[in-house]
Amino acid sequence: MNESNHATFIEQLRTYYKVVFRVFYSRGFSVDESRDLTQDVFLQATRSISRFRHESTLNTWLYSIAMNILKNRLRYEHAKKREADMVWLDDHPLDHPALQIPQSQELLPDRQLLNAEKVQFIRKTLPELPDRMRACCHLRFFEQQSYQEIASHLQITPETVRSQVSQGIAKIRAKWRLADRYSLGEELDEA
Repeated sequence: MNESNHATFIEQLRTYYKVVFRVFYSRGFSVDESRDLTQDVFLQATRSISRFRHESTLNTWLYSIAMNILKNRLRYEHAKKREADMVWLDDHPLDHPALQIPQSQELLPDRQLLNAEKVQFIRKTLPELPDRMRACCHLRFFEQQSYQEIASHLQITPETVRSQVSQGIAKIRAKWRLADRYSLGEELDEA
């Protein structure tokens, strides 16, 4: 593409700015996000000028770039949301310091006892889970492996690992609450 065609092409891109902006804004993105995504479209278009074959209109070509950027953004948002949807026992991961047996004497004795009880309870309850669920939970929390590493090790998908870990945590949490109610009932009966 020669210099004059390049200048004409850039001028045409400017005329389509509002059209591309509306692609993102009409799908619920904020003004700032829509501007950023529109800029990404035009950056991609500028980088790809040499590959534009004029087999379609410029509007169609920009729209296809915008849709690809939109799909990538939605995939990213979905993955980010999925990571945020993790459910933890008492809202803490099992490797969280609050669940570890403390090495120092900084915590009060009753808090140390509670933390030690939680870890002991988890270790005791883990064998009661189904085989695959138990393996996923053990590798995730006691071996600190990523979902991808666990999936590779067990020859299952990362999504299956996430599901098994989430279900395992829910089962352990339910047993913890049941055991907590039972011990509270015993204490009330003894009093």
